[in-house]
Amino acid sequence: MWASKERYASQLEILQVVRNYSAHSIHPGVLVIDWKHYQCVGDWGFTLNPNTCWPDPLGMVASLGRLGVQSVFVSVHPWSQNGSASYGNLSSRGLCLRDVDGTAMNWGGWTLSTCREGGGANAVTCLYDPFNPAAREYLWGSLKTGYYDRGITDFWLDGTEPVIQKQFAIDRAVVSWKGQPIPAESAFLLWPTMHAQTVYEGAQQAEGVTATPPKSWILSRSAWAGSHLKNVVVWSGDIQSTWDSLAISVRSALNFQLVYPYWNTETGGSWGGYWHVEGGSLAYSIYSSVQ
Repeated sequence: MWASKERYASQLEILQVVRNYSAHSIHPGVLVIDWKHYQCVGDWGFTLNPNTCWPDPLGMVASLGRLGVQSVFVSVHPWSQNGSASYGNLSSRGLCLRDVDGTAMNWGGWTLSTCREGGGANAVTCLYDPFNPAAREYLWGSLKTGYYDRGITDFWLDGTEPVIQKQFAIDRAVVSWKGQPIPAESAFLLWPTMHAQTVYEGAQQAEGVTATPPKSWILSRSAWAGSHLKNVVVWSGDIQSTWDSLAISVRSALNFQLVYPYWNTETGGSWGGYWHVEGGSLAYSIYSSVQ
């Protein structure tokens, strides 16, 4: 069983939730830590009130293990806002998605007001370029320091289409392919596979293996040809809590698994609708469909 919620505010809350599960004879084997455990998008670590809220992630993972949680995932968004721990390096070293003129493009991804430098909620953002080996190496270094070395070795890669912002001029964007710029529009279907490669190769390096898959797994919102070779489990995305969404999800899962072996969806949906309607019949149908 996988367990998650929209946000855990601290490691204490996580442990309390899992202990409560255990008290009710519910034993999740996988726990997923979602967003906003960081001060800025692009910190890629537990940087929001770390001394108070995240004083000992390694100890938290050990405690979860004693409660039966075998794997802890953490969400990673692939862009960085100005003011984060990574933005300066990504933008100055040419590791972001670029304009045809060579300058870093403002991706326009959501940002956090808790990031007090660089514009806060109105900050510019850069999307790292996974086609660039140096960018993959940089992101993995950040993930290793922020999470892997603290016991969290599995990653939920969110926004891996990558999600296109309305104001983003995709027709002007280029990615770095074998050292040469190519139009992003012609490469973005492969983007989730290249992004997964960042974690896959990084985990191989951390484990000291090259010819065999690493132990780390990836939960991704998107996949493309080759993703299954990168330990990628595909997640349905934020689905609605409605009958229509349930019907679409079942059809999607059946069709998807004709060509891809690993599938995961949000039990009960993520937003909208009312999953407890009609005396719980929607909830019962959702649980039945994912058994």
